[in-house]
Amino acid sequence: MSNAPSSQPTVSRLFPTLLSLTLVGVSMAAESATSEGGDAPKRLERAAPYQVGPGDLLEVTLSEERYLLTVQVDGTISLPTGKLKVKGLATTEVRRKVEAHLQEVGFSSVQPTVRVKEHRSQVAFITGEVLHPGRYYLFGNHKMFTILLRAGGFTRHASGEVIVQPADGGEVIRIDLSPDMTMREQRQALNIPLANGDSVGVTRKPQASESR
Repeated sequence: MSNAPSSQPTVSRLFPTLLSLTLVGVSMAAESATSEGGDAPKRLERAAPYQVGPGDLLEVTLSEERYLLTVQVDGTISLPTGKLKVKGLATTEVRRKVEAHLQEVGFSSVQPTVRVKEHRSQVAFITGEVLHPGRYYLFGNHKMFTILLRAGGFTRHASGEVIVQPADGGEVIRIDLSPDMTMREQRQALNIPLANGDSVGVTRKPQASESR
């Protein structure tokens, strides 16, 4: 599994050929998505806390005791006092569920804490003209801009078009790029949350050389 190089790319490297190569703007990006039947506005509305799933490693603290618990395929974690189903819950919901369980088994004075130590259950796929295409873990409300940075930014052959294929079967989102806008505007327009299994493709300029 490829999951980003160790060095974090700078913002300016998102577009290495033209450092000012940016989106035409939020309005045009939204219009472009709408013209394709896309749901970029819905994407912005649906941003929600990270939901744990199979493979995630949770750190659960019960008073002085700390446990590292992997969410199993059936969506459960195993505490010393029993199993709990946590798949699809945010960490705050997991904490409340653990707290209620402890009260049920006679440990009402214990105040648990829960955090995701390692995110392993949700991924997005980055393809096309980025420096490091591959499969990337999603951490919390990961936005497309951040994922593109983790993938090293665009190659010099990138056309300026980004295509999002939603894993849930929703309409394709297309975002067109232009060299005349600021990095801030670019980041705002790419501020689209990604969901587990989504694919992001950066297209190639027509007749671009095969070399990167």
